[in-house]
Amino acid sequence: MKTSRRKFIKIGSVAAASIPLLNLESKADLFIEPTQKDPVISGLEKGFLNPPQAAKSACYWWWFNARVDKEGITRDLTEFREKGISEVVMINSAGGLSGVPYPAGVPFLGEEWKELYRFAMQEAKRVGIDVGVNLCSGWSMGGPWIKPEFSGRWYLQSQLNVTGPQKFAAQLPLPNPRDRYNNVFNPPGYKDYIDLPLEKLDYRDTAVVAFPITDPINNQITGERSSVLPAKNNHRDATSWSRASDSIGPTLYPWQNHPADKPIPVSLVIDLTAKFSKDGTLNWDVPPG
Repeated sequence: MKTSRRKFIKIGSVAAASIPLLNLESKADLFIEPTQKDPVISGLEKGFLNPPQAAKSACYWWWFNARVDKEGITRDLTEFREKGISEVVMINSAGGLSGVPYPAGVPFLGEEWKELYRFAMQEAKRVGIDVGVNLCSGWSMGGPWIKPEFSGRWYLQSQLNVTGPQKFAAQLPLPNPRDRYNNVFNPPGYKDYIDLPLEKLDYRDTAVVAFPITDPINNQITGERSSVLPAKNNHRDATSWSRASDSIGPTLYPWQNHPADKPIPVSLVIDLTAKFSKDGTLNWDVPPG
């Protein structure tokens, strides 16, 4: 059958125009609400739209240099509630912001500060917000009341390769305080501390272990894993601080065995901690290998 060019274009236009209509109709079927909802899905939907108190958001509530007053306290807590926040952690900061001097408010733990604190607790109870309070004022919180065994610490390591069998009797090399912290950002005050000689720091052995190796160990995370474990691969400062995205993101990464992995069976790890004398000498009969 012969078809003129004009008639073909007309037929083609009608056919082409009908295609998106058919697509829209077929896609619309996907969004038809089922007649009977799954009770679990229904419960999640209701909880998402109107979450219970325990599932609502929480946030920090900074009192920068205690520059607060009762009007501001009421306004803050009211806004928290209106935005769906059910819990705050109140922190009274001290000092400047990012090194910039900041005007001081009422003296911390003074009578006026205590009155503001009591008022804040009353207002929080009135609007239905739970309040947690930081242990002290400051930015890097701490003080002489914190005993060394409870202070913040960072882990260092050193290693020594030995070949057995032999009787080993010597002191092990101590870690460098800058081990794994060579290219880092140091906030004011940290650099001077981390650069102190190890004997001036409160250094303690956590554990000393030995295990057999067949190939040299690379203790740096490299290759594709370095992009999914930035928190492990890049110490940003002396406190091992990392952004939340660094720590939380990798949990979504499907962990797979890697050809370069060289797992060491726990049964082959030897705890040497008890084999040290009082002067720090390790006395150990090294097994073959």
